[in-house]
Amino acid sequence: MLGAAGQADKGVVGAFVTSFTAELQTRWLALRLRRRIANRVNELAQSSDVVSEHAAKLKKNANAYVGRRLAALRKYAQFHANERLFSLWHIVHYPLFLILVVAVIVHVIAVHMY
Repeated sequence: MLGAAGQADKGVVGAFVTSFTAELQTRWLALRLRRRIANRVNELAQSSDVVSEHAAKLKKNANAYVGRRLAALRKYAQFHANERLFSLWHIVHYPLFLILVVAVIVHVIAVHMY
């Protein structure tokens, strides 16, 4: 699943695939977790008066926590993809910079020779 989102060996394409599929994966996981939270709180509510009294609040807080954690995971996957793309930009940018420096030097010499 998303546990491999931070692996450095995935490459740029793998990072972007993970970034794009993270939304679907986390939404599906959120549905499953919310169902499990509801079931577990209902089970505990049958044996505890305190849990029974605060069941709605427990479900609400647990679901909010799950939502925040999964949103953070989606943001991490997107950040990782952008980080990989930026590292490629540096690889392309440096040779272009060197070509530009050579072009400037040739241009200055050519202007002063004529």
